Amino acid sequence: MNNLKITIALFLALLPVSAFAVTPMEYYNSLVAGSDDPGYKDGAFDDSFFNLPAGLAFDKEGTRLFVADQKNHRIRVVKIYENQKVETLAGSGAAGNADGSFTQATFEEPMALAFLPDEQLAVYNHFDSTRRDPKKNLDTSLKLLNLKTHQVSTLVKQDLVQAWSMVYWPKDHSLYLADPAQGVLQRYNLETKKLSIVLSHDSKVPQPKALCVNQDQLYVSDAKSSSVYRFEPSYNGTDITSANLRWLGQGDHIVAMTGTEDCVYALQACENPLAQILPDTKPIPKYTAVQLPTMWGFWMNSNSPAYLPFLKPSNDVPSGFAASPREARKFFITRRSDINNSIVSVKDYHFKTWWGSRSRSDVPKALSDFDYPEAKPPRTFRILIAGNSMVITSPRTFGEKVEALADNDSFFGKLFSWFGSSAPAVEDPAFHDGSSFRTDTLSKQLEVLLNAQASLKGLSQHYEVLNIGHPGGSVVFYSNTEIPYLVKKYDVDMVITFMTPYPEEEFTYYYSEPLTSEGIPSGSVDPEFMLKPIAERMPAGTPAADLFERAKKRKLADITSSNQVLFNCSFQGLLATQDPAIRADLVEMFAKPLKVLSAKLTASKTSEGKPVRVMACFAPNDGGTPLSAYESFWTAVCAQSKLSLLDLSKPFDDMKVPFFPVMEKCCGQHFMAYGNGLIAYLMSYYLPEQNWIPFKAGAAGK
Repeated sequence: MNNLKITIALFLALLPVSAFAVTPMEYYNSLVAGSDDPGYKDGAFDDSFFNLPAGLAFDKEGTRLFVADQKNHRIRVVKIYENQKVETLAGSGAAGNADGSFTQATFEEPMALAFLPDEQLAVYNHFDSTRRDPKKNLDTSLKLLNLKTHQVSTLVKQDLVQAWSMVYWPKDHSLYLADPAQGVLQRYNLETKKLSIVLSHDSKVPQPKALCVNQDQLYVSDAKSSSVYRFEPSYNGTDITSANLRWLGQGDHIVAMTGTEDCVYALQACENPLAQILPDTKPIPKYTAVQLPTMWGFWMNSNSPAYLPFLKPSNDVPSGFAASPREARKFFITRRSDINNSIVSVKDYHFKTWWGSRSRSDVPKALSDFDYPEAKPPRTFRILIAGNSMVITSPRTFGEKVEALADNDSFFGKLFSWFGSSAPAVEDPAFHDGSSFRTDTLSKQLEVLLNAQASLKGLSQHYEVLNIGHPGGSVVFYSNTEIPYLVKKYDVDMVITFMTPYPEEEFTYYYSEPLTSEGIPSGSVDPEFMLKPIAERMPAGTPAADLFERAKKRKLADITSSNQVLFNCSFQGLLATQDPAIRADLVEMFAKPLKVLSAKLTASKTSEGKPVRVMACFAPNDGGTPLSAYESFWTAVCAQSKLSLLDLSKPFDDMKVPFFPVMEKCCGQHFMAYGNGLIAYLMSYYLPEQNWIPFKAGAAGK
């Protein structure tokens, strides 16, 4: 089973749908075309076959992706905006070096491509004549494909290096070829038809390897040091007389480079397969979903026998690496090995940090981990999930034994059956390494599921699920500044505020922070406020004052010697008193911030002029109090704050899934038991089923 197609296979197996029109899926990492198995076949992206695809090149508009299909001896094209269908552009399939029409011409192991002006494509052909005559040497050639006349001609075949990479530099209308084995950087001037060596065993770049042209600058990396330099030549007419090499960055076993916006990225044969080299050298770590071994938001230990890295380029074999001209920071990469013969796309959303360094008091800094592309693509419906950060981050190992995934008839049991193995327990160190980063989230799992389901139904609608969490407290109290800002900036269509109760629910913010003019906690620290008498900070007759007095009578709260309000029980403990007045006060305290947020969002409009949809989603989290108590509490909160409620507690109870243990021992930390996967699965069903999101041709949703 092709692991790149597992989402489609999973839905074919599990969803009650009779007929499917499979269309490409778009999310962080997606299959563009091809299969695990080698072969040759044109057609639908998910039914096409390549045999060691190598070089990649985009046309100027970014609609056609050209592929050097090495072992098929052909040049193929993927039509990105025509459902990524694959066609053969040129090559009869026979190994050779003959010119002629696209159907008659022959190639042998074409390795690198470069798109040229006036609808032309340069091909570096790796022609091994020794296969027919052992006395001959290895030949190479540069071919020119005229996309208007459908003719193939030879540009040069004498004295050409054995190129690792090739790029076209518009600045001097030349092709540059790097050969790290011979230590040579070669230039072919397309105007003068002259071939020359511009670097040879240079002291800075003794082994030129990866090349990249971005914003009219030419960059070259050294094979041994992985240092990246800008190539700055001096000309005498059309000839290069000398070149200055300006050091700009450092990579790690760089295999290929490409550029997008003002950034240069490197594909690397190391633990961080994608790195940003310019303007700042930094690896794009795993938590930006560049290397996503599984789609479900958990990480496998690399020692696990089931480990399937998304990217693993070889330092000894060139890989295709191209940036989309239409979408910033979206990359297309060839996966080429005995078991991977496909092209995949990878999106870097430029997450600069994770939530540990957030600052609630400064919105731009607070959103430094939330740097999605602002422009919303066509036919895209954006959902923003907001909640306590534990709600939307990945499973994490807390060291407590949890019996999970034990039932192979369960949802995830079926998932693992596709790998031919039984479902392992979560605490197995070979299966889960305990990573918990912000892009490894419920939101990305939901995005994958929604797009997979839409693809199977043949819908053109695409879904992006963004997220923001609050490590210091509930979204109830810290959302009224950030969420409206995000909704406007990223043109969000729908906001889902997640409500998963915690024993530490911070209703105490009413007692420790100044209130806004709307009567809700401000999220700011004010020492002067803390010095005020309790009566001024907590005026009589307000729900907070009433709650404190009722809790004090029950000896559940008091004022310390430092004049601070102290509750000696949690939100859970207050609900457990079953005092209707205490419950009513808590409902009002939680509902007020949500009501303010709801009013702000419903008054907003999307770029299409539609109102922003707002809803709350409730999922059980803690078993210390009956789930019904939480459910009814949040139902009351939503009713008072005028939010619609998507209640997942009943499906949790009804399904009795063994990997979501509804018990006091484990529920408080249920995320390590794959709660996120189950929540995403349920939401992917209920959101379309209840018409909360557009999921039919022409459907507008509620």
